[in-house]
Amino acid sequence: MEHITFKGMADGVRINLDDTAGIFELLDELENKIINSKAFFGDGDCKICFGGRRLSASDKERLCELTMRLLPLCRISFESDLKKSIPQTDWMLAYKEKGKEKPKEEHEPVTEQKEDFISVFRSNRARLYQGVLKSGATLRSDGHLVLLGSVEEAASLIAVGNIIVIGGLYGTAHAGCNGHNGSYIIAMDMHPEGLAIAQTAEEYTYSDETAENEDTDTVKKSIFDRLRRKNTEQDVVEKSDNEPVSAIALLKNNKIQLDNFTFEDFTN
Repeated sequence: MEHITFKGMADGVRINLDDTAGIFELLDELENKIINSKAFFGDGDCKICFGGRRLSASDKERLCELTMRLLPLCRISFESDLKKSIPQTDWMLAYKEKGKEKPKEEHEPVTEQKEDFISVFRSNRARLYQGVLKSGATLRSDGHLVLLGSVEEAASLIAVGNIIVIGGLYGTAHAGCNGHNGSYIIAMDMHPEGLAIAQTAEEYTYSDETAENEDTDTVKKSIFDRLRRKNTEQDVVEKSDNEPVSAIALLKNNKIQLDNFTFEDFTN
């Protein structure tokens, strides 16, 4: 008996999961179906939406890990995460108004918070590049990206997974470019022009820069042109004239945050 069915959509594939089967039974069947349907998925650069049953965060993570291993270019979503608009009939509106008249309890009941799902890219593939990435150049990786060197201003790093710079990051970096919001960016000297993780991006300015005197028409276009979200109140790791600032960029509450970083903290 088949527990998984594929249905083509205008912008991708819907994978329907039987709610009577166990998650590990579904994972085995999904792996076999994807392997035997390579022609159906093509190069795998498509949207995939899982539906048909309720899924826990651990179930979603297992499905993402398996699917990304077989189709690393795909973009995954879950039907249960999509907001569904329910028509507001007259009796529903009246019921809501009636509920508002109820006296407020002294102790408000604790509401269960929605489980936040993090899409992490897991792969054994990593591109290693050694040298200085010159201004205007772009370096891409369909897995993780490790740079032994520095990224000059107006140069860009783009990776499906994580980005690690064993040197200075003075240009832009975009990790999790296919939507993996659990990706991170590490640099031994973190002073970027801009950072992006999944679909969230930040620009950074420093007090010793004279951007006001520059002609905005001459600014080079980059991946941040379509993700630009200027935040003048953001906290930026302070620049030091004496030594580099090692930092890690993570996505927290839909905002990129920079934390101090050491390899000891990261590996322990």
